[in-house]
Amino acid sequence: MRWFLFSLCFGFYSLLQAQVKPANALQKQVVKLAADPELRTASLGFMALYIDSGTTIASHQPDLSLVPASSLKVVTTAAILETLGPNHCFETTIGYVGTFDTLVVDGDTNLVLLGDLWLIGGGDPALGSRYFKDHYGNFIRKWVKAVQQLGIDSITGQIIADDRIFPDYSVPSTWIWGDMGNYYGAGACGLSIYDNLFEVAFKSGPAPGDPTKVKHIVPEIPGMVLNN
Repeated sequence: MRWFLFSLCFGFYSLLQAQVKPANALQKQVVKLAADPELRTASLGFMALYIDSGTTIASHQPDLSLVPASSLKVVTTAAILETLGPNHCFETTIGYVGTFDTLVVDGDTNLVLLGDLWLIGGGDPALGSRYFKDHYGNFIRKWVKAVQQLGIDSITGQIIADDRIFPDYSVPSTWIWGDMGNYYGAGACGLSIYDNLFEVAFKSGPAPGDPTKVKHIVPEIPGMVLNN
């Protein structure tokens, strides 16, 4: 199975590399890949276009409805690297809307924000991720410290999360519902945190047939009720 997956990825990589060749040469490679006996039970669709003109370079069953395999991540990753570059950093910005006033409490002068504090997402997919703990550290504490360094002691408004850099459909309707409960089924959005995972722990009763109860949820969401 590993050999098959490697062959499939290598095949697509070869096709991408062949784009610098004449279109007929790429078409020959597509036909050769489709005729590979290792893919005799597979469904394969392929289409390559010139972006500027829309002219077809090569294709094989381009109208065949298929669920994209994970190997397609090679193509999307290559496109992102080409567009954004390997050194691109996703930024999460802290801002505010309002005015400032001073408040004296027990002889101490405090700076009060008469307005809202904004967390503006830049599309970072790994903010607070369990896989990048060493990189981010306790980022919430860093945010609090940055606000305090500005002299802001308190705010009268709200903390608003802004994820509008991306459209609001974080989970496309075409996704397979069987994948939604898996860790890789978390949707992408402009302001993600903790891998966008929501974990529910259940506790079963001691006897067969006893109801299963919700033990705890992570993260805790105030006001949310689960009907089990």
